[in-house]
Amino acid sequence: MSVVPLVFFAVSNSIASLEQQSKFGRIILVMALTFLFFILTAAIFTICAVYLFPVSGVSGSSDMITEAANEDSWGNRIVSFFTVGEFTALFSRQNMLALLIFAFMTGFAARKTGDAGQPFRVFIASGYEVMKELLLLVMKLAPIGLGAYFAYQVATLGPQLFGFYAKPLGLYYVAGIIYFLVFFSMYAFMASGQKGVKNFGPMRSTLLLQR
Repeated sequence: MSVVPLVFFAVSNSIASLEQQSKFGRIILVMALTFLFFILTAAIFTICAVYLFPVSGVSGSSDMITEAANEDSWGNRIVSFFTVGEFTALFSRQNMLALLIFAFMTGFAARKTGDAGQPFRVFIASGYEVMKELLLLVMKLAPIGLGAYFAYQVATLGPQLFGFYAKPLGLYYVAGIIYFLVFFSMYAFMASGQKGVKNFGPMRSTLLLQR
């Protein structure tokens, strides 16, 4: 939940604080290509993992997905991919691309207003710092809450929980760890070469322990 406002403040603040106009178009292009590349990579990896290691219960939802897709036209699906019908739906993690576009446009509008937009630029810069600290707090407290939640579920449902969720959870965690170690290291290398991978190493170990 805290990631969504963090993304909005981070992107809009980065665009609003740009000093050179020539960098704006390049940043938009790189950001769009990077976002689409990450989506396609994660989707292809997940499809391959589920195809190679099928899990009972997962394939049962394919009919529902196909039926829902047939009810909507390609035009509506493309429009819904880039935007939402209501402003409140914008701040949902299911509409991240629409949120990124809105954040870009907000940051660009804040730059165009000049001195009149200075208070708003200060607001989004301050919002970014606040949401960043909030995310750090959540990252520290989340393992405790998740541990208590699963401990209660195990005590209540017992073996039934592991019998039904054991294989899907096993596939999820194994595939997630592989994706995290391999592809996130590749993303770090794409961003800053060997220096990026080296800096990502300690962070990678910390995040794995939290997971």
